[in-house]
Amino acid sequence: MAYSKAAEVRYRFLVDIRTGILKQGDRVDSIRVLCARYRTCIATMTKVLAQLKAEGFLEVSQGRATRIRKHPGKRITLFYCDKMEIGESPFWSAFYRGICKVLDPLPDYTLTLCNTGTESDNTLLDFLKEGDSGFLVVGELAQQFYFQKQFSKLRREQKVPYVVLFPESPKDKDVSVVMNDFTPACLEIVEALKAGGARNPLLIGEHEWNTEEYKFTSFLDVWRKVFGKTFKKESYLQVKHTNLHCVYAHVMQRLESPDPPDSFLMMSDAFAPAVIRACHDSGKMLPLCGCDNLDIASMTIPSLTSIELSREEIGRKGAELLLEQIRNPQSIRPKKIIIPAYPVFRESLKKIEQTTDQ
Repeated sequence: MAYSKAAEVRYRFLVDIRTGILKQGDRVDSIRVLCARYRTCIATMTKVLAQLKAEGFLEVSQGRATRIRKHPGKRITLFYCDKMEIGESPFWSAFYRGICKVLDPLPDYTLTLCNTGTESDNTLLDFLKEGDSGFLVVGELAQQFYFQKQFSKLRREQKVPYVVLFPESPKDKDVSVVMNDFTPACLEIVEALKAGGARNPLLIGEHEWNTEEYKFTSFLDVWRKVFGKTFKKESYLQVKHTNLHCVYAHVMQRLESPDPPDSFLMMSDAFAPAVIRACHDSGKMLPLCGCDNLDIASMTIPSLTSIELSREEIGRKGAELLLEQIRNPQSIRPKKIIIPAYPVFRESLKKIEQTTDQ
């Protein structure tokens, strides 16, 4: 999805407000300083400031100074865990866009961002003491066990509405969840592989074999259903997608082994560049499929078949569910909303599709 320069600058300005870099009540810097900070021209920055004023994020105070508007006490905090800002993450940014589509038009609510992956326990606990109308959590909270414990305690004691989006492992039965159903999409992909003659795929992911991650377990269940047997543990490669050189080396090793894979299934599209390069260098361009339908999927050669998770829709549904619970606290009950994932077939499985049609 393409965005204009003004939309990009507006987003970055709002992230600075929501992460506390720009605090409520602060005076906004001169337009020339803002142009330098956000790397844009005066015309674009002027347009963005006018839009933010119209939307109620900025106000002109006495003396004609522009300040960050002080919002009322209805604060919603979005917790996420990443090494980058949520709106810049290839994966989490779509969730964030969906949430903003619901909350941005509501002047009575302010959305605050908290990255639990980069903050200390003490900072996170101080943050919780400020009080919230509700919490949104994308993925897991973080590795900080003490914070997780205090977060759960606060939620139970104060009955703060709380919605989890796309949990890696939906263990907690007492919270509302908006999540994907991967099984139908996995079933289509595995059946297409079987129809094309694939019998020995290499499954690539970041999690341990005994993980309870939903994508992973969905694939294992589907494989057993389609092929009538358990997926072989030795056909699973656990490696970090952030280390593509390592991914490449491992895939090359598998391709040169006595029992090479005949296809690839990746738990994230982020593995694709290394896998495609390894196939190219070995002279074996095998069928491959990713997951998450990131922007990179349409840019690789061949373009990558992937699984669309409707992440923006999950963000929108999660924000709507949280608002429903905030506005009707007496009727809060754990609720699960399931949004189906679906396959997006591209060139990387083109031969298999043709074989299936014959």
